[in-house]
Amino acid sequence: MTTDGVSANMSKISNFLVVSCIALFLWPVSGYAQEVDGLAVVEQCYFKYWGEDQRTNLVFTMRNKAGKVTKKRSYVRFWKDYRGEGDLVSKLMLFTTGPPEYFGNNLLRTTYSLESQKPAELWIYLRRFQSVTRLSVREENNLNWGLNSEDLTIRQLSEDTHSLLSTEQKGGGTVYKIKSVPTVPSSAYGKIVSYFEKQDSWDDCALNARDRKSVV
Repeated sequence: MTTDGVSANMSKISNFLVVSCIALFLWPVSGYAQEVDGLAVVEQCYFKYWGEDQRTNLVFTMRNKAGKVTKKRSYVRFWKDYRGEGDLVSKLMLFTTGPPEYFGNNLLRTTYSLESQKPAELWIYLRRFQSVTRLSVREENNLNWGLNSEDLTIRQLSEDTHSLLSTEQKGGGTVYKIKSVPTVPSSAYGKIVSYFEKQDSWDDCALNARDRKSVV
């Protein structure tokens, strides 16, 4: 074989290796992107380790389409995770701290696993009447607090079906727009649209905003 022949063959081998390396480099990226769906995003970004107990100060601000504040409520929220023991998922207690006319109206919600088919139990204390009352699902969805108990709980993964609506690059990160449709007919919402923002890795991904549409 001549020197020129060897050079030509080596050139072909080098070109083949370069093309192969490029293909191997690109394949995992495109393949991984295809595997990301709504369920995977919610699993990675929403279902973090929340701890077994929480104490949170909450402020809910409601605005109309013009951006004017129509309602503002503040609460202290206590939450405990029971990890499904005895079908019990969690308990939540809510203490109203403002505005003054709602101060002292308190709420207790007990959530059971979907597999148990037990509906959530909701109890409310009204300071005006100094009484504790258990609410039905219909009453729960019509609380005159500007929100209902579903706004305050950590949803179970199987409570909704999740679909990816769009993916957007923003500020060096990725924003996933997810539509979640409740699987339980008695839910207060027909759909929930969430925006999850991811930075360098899934460990750095969290819920950024959430829009809820009531059942009509």
